[in-house]
Amino acid sequence: MFKVEDITNKIFNGDCIKVMRDIPSESIDLIVTDPPYLISYKTNHRKDKDHEFSTEIANDSNPQLIVDYIEQCERIMKNDTAMYMFCSADKVDFFKQEIEKKFKIKNMIIWVKNNWTAGDLQGSFGRQYEIAFLVNKGRKKINGKRLTDVWNFNRVVGNSQVHQNQKPLDLIKQCIEKHSDEGDLIFDGFGGSGTTAFASLELNRDYCIVEYEEKYCKIISQRCGNLIESYKDVPEIKDTVKDEPVKEVIKESVKENNICLLCGVNYEGMTLEAHEARKFHQEYV
Repeated sequence: MFKVEDITNKIFNGDCIKVMRDIPSESIDLIVTDPPYLISYKTNHRKDKDHEFSTEIANDSNPQLIVDYIEQCERIMKNDTAMYMFCSADKVDFFKQEIEKKFKIKNMIIWVKNNWTAGDLQGSFGRQYEIAFLVNKGRKKINGKRLTDVWNFNRVVGNSQVHQNQKPLDLIKQCIEKHSDEGDLIFDGFGGSGTTAFASLELNRDYCIVEYEEKYCKIISQRCGNLIESYKDVPEIKDTVKDEPVKEVIKESVKENNICLLCGVNYEGMTLEAHEARKFHQEYV
């Protein structure tokens, strides 16, 4: 069993349920999480079928994972805390049914995006939203101004996108700001691109992240490692990707996404060495 200090500002590469079973009960101040939607999602509309985003998301057809995850979330959360859990409208009934076994649902937030799904082009309208359940363990008051349950944030697309279901940074920051305070410990068992960790650091919160796929752990480590230098009270996390030099992490990311995770620039067609030699990259780093 971990101690709280063992999980603070740490990225774990592995099965989230196994990791969570070692997290102390009532140790987490807020959960902001985007689990698999159980729809066997992949971006079938992409022209390049070999693109990494055209493959199905890991564990996206395993409802028992969600059942076990919700149970562990309730156990590790402190009393009088909140959780935001995203899901698809296709499986909202299942998520609602399972969540209500452990939590009180306060809102079903509608996240309105700037684009919509393809689906049946001739038989249905394009869906332009996703759902986030706001739930309480006990009762957690909202910080600041009360909002409506319809939130408008543009979806992450193009060169900024490093994960096919990446959530906008400002969307996740709004969740964190409304239901946590500085110094709180924020948890996400499906780390993805690391937006929950990154948002937590920007808002002076701590984080604990679990991500199943090693390639995304590397991206999370790199995203947060850059920002960490601005927060002297937050420990280094470069060692979370074991025996993997930072330069090698960048090389792999560039190969997959054509984005430098140090300066954020897309340099498709350019070698890593050529990019690193450019003046704007050196000035940024």
